[in-house]
Amino acid sequence: MLVNYIFLELSISQVGFLSILKSSIKDDGQAYKGNIAFA
Repeated sequence: MLVNYIFLELSISQVGFLSILKSSIKDDGQAYKGNIAFA
């Protein structure tokens, strides 16, 4: 169960990282701060 939890955390953080990259490309300021707050 712990392994599943760790895998889930890694997946979420990976998706969050990708969304931060996309948002920073689109809108360099505001969206980036929003994603940081979300993470």
